[in-house]
Amino acid sequence: VNRSMQRPQELQEQFPDIDIEIKLMDDLWDVVGRSDIVFTATSSTDYVIDEALMNENGLAGGRPLMLVDISVPRNIATDCNNVPNVKAYNVDDLKAVVAKNTAMRQKEMIEAEVLLHEESATFCAWRESLSAIPTINNLQEKANGVREEELEKCARKLVQNENMTDKEMEAVEHLSRRIVNKLLHGPIKHLRKYDDVDQQQSAIKDLNEMFQLDDNESNGRGRARGRSNRKK
Repeated sequence: VNRSMQRPQELQEQFPDIDIEIKLMDDLWDVVGRSDIVFTATSSTDYVIDEALMNENGLAGGRPLMLVDISVPRNIATDCNNVPNVKAYNVDDLKAVVAKNTAMRQKEMIEAEVLLHEESATFCAWRESLSAIPTINNLQEKANGVREEELEKCARKLVQNENMTDKEMEAVEHLSRRIVNKLLHGPIKHLRKYDDVDQQQSAIKDLNEMFQLDDNESNGRGRARGRSNRKK
């Protein structure tokens, strides 16, 4: 709705994909009566819409209507809020809404930062916990190496017993695995319980020294080189 056709026609040319219905000021109240939301932005120094004009044009108590005044000076009188089913907003109201939304976003930003720090700390702790995996693998490898070595010695004696069946030998091997797993459960659990990186590194060092895992790793590399040489 405008006082002349020129500016609305310019808008039509600027936005050809949008269906713009142009009306002159004589049709203002017909358009307002058919609308759900009305925006005003004119250079008028007087109110274009007020309570008396709405009542005069039969818009009191009609369909719900939102009036949004983005003009300075104002085009919509505050007394429009007295009309049933009508809610009027001006620039100050919009500023208050923007300020409220900004405050909510700032609060959410603070909450997001706290969550980000917590998740970052959790991720860093998980990443640092990966440093315990080589120690756990070395511990399991050494324990299984000892188990297999002793089981082989035992098996040489047991096979001399003609009454020893394959099923019984499997039971002995299974028993040896269970014993090793139960013995390793405590040290591995102890190694994994620390969230603090320094404490975990200290526990890794203690286990390495206690079970001589560094020596085991060196021996393992030596055996691997020996096997490689024999293949050649």
